[in-house]
Amino acid sequence: MRIKHSIEDKSFATLDAYKQVSNVPFGGVHIILVRDFLQMQPVGVDAIFVDPTTKSHPSTADIDSFELWRRFTTVVVLDETVRFRNDPEWGRGCANARVGEWTQEFVDILNNRVVQPSDAEVKAELTLKAGVFVTPENVKRLAINNTFFS
Repeated sequence: MRIKHSIEDKSFATLDAYKQVSNVPFGGVHIILVRDFLQMQPVGVDAIFVDPTTKSHPSTADIDSFELWRRFTTVVVLDETVRFRNDPEWGRGCANARVGEWTQEFVDILNNRVVQPSDAEVKAELTLKAGVFVTPENVKRLAINNTFFS
């Protein structure tokens, strides 16, 4: 544990030194941007990759952020979903549903995987090997996580 703290302290000291470099973006610290372009847009503002010349009244922040965005020159596109390699049918269904394309077959798969809270026998049989759990509610997600990881 002592070594870990020593390494962390040295890393943070190095990071602080890098942040002192004021003539380069981000103080010289390497930055990796990750984005899922199917996710919702930022609230109340445009994304930094929106060209300000397309706006009727671009702000200084719009221009500065777009110029900063253009400094990122290396693009890596991830085009393989490893998560579903053992269940390609589920993966295809999730990929299609993500863009609003629902098939009756996938809806049936989802409905067949629903666990009723009142079914104590089924709940008792749940294990980590049971598969993927889907819930829109954070309270239920937290309960599922706590069941397996507490």
